[in-house]
Amino acid sequence: MPGWHDQDDGPPTALGLLRSRFLAARRSDRGTGARRPSAMDGYGEMHLALVDATRDRSFRHILDIGIGTGTTSRKILVVHPNATIVGVDSSRLNLEAAAACLPPEQVRLVRAGLKDPLPQGPYDLVVSALAIHHLETPAKMSLFGRISDALIPGGRFVLGDVMRDPRRFERVRRSLRGRGNRDEPGVDAGHPLKDQPDLLEDQVAWLASMGFRTTVSWQRDALAVVIADKAVGGVG
Repeated sequence: MPGWHDQDDGPPTALGLLRSRFLAARRSDRGTGARRPSAMDGYGEMHLALVDATRDRSFRHILDIGIGTGTTSRKILVVHPNATIVGVDSSRLNLEAAAACLPPEQVRLVRAGLKDPLPQGPYDLVVSALAIHHLETPAKMSLFGRISDALIPGGRFVLGDVMRDPRRFERVRRSLRGRGNRDEPGVDAGHPLKDQPDLLEDQVAWLASMGFRTTVSWQRDALAVVIADKAVGGVG
């Protein structure tokens, strides 16, 4: 696909494995009426809250950072049917899955990592779901700055992600390490997990320092959705 960067897929991470288990459980329950408890019960709610954060106005030019298999962009296009989306992901398999379910006339997919330059905008909306927590603190702050640069004055950034919550997050990590490749064929149980969430209040403060007006629109356990509207006149 044009625009893809030729780089290796990253190692499996705690939230990535957890998301896979959530989706697998949902598929297996389909048609049975069964309800399986999951550590990622809030995952679907978070996506709905992220999309809800875009309903108050029309958006036409959208960037989806860490588009994955296209879950967020599919929902965004229902609300904004006339929008065009640029979706970025480092995983070839994710992009292939996204390409199979998203309209090619509205969506352009780019293979690139979270530390790479963003596809040229400008955009009036940037969204990211369960991706940016993979970055260490300085890289997160750098990406937030690049998102600000890519947005038009008054544009919006909506972040849906896991935030640092030592008690809950470490419990998830220990659970995944203990189960290892018994549940996920091909996953090395000894591979270091590379989830690096930061505190919600820290990320809100970084965005505010860059001239964003921020609101935490939804929160459940260690998951949260943050709305950040870029100032019309820059940092005040």
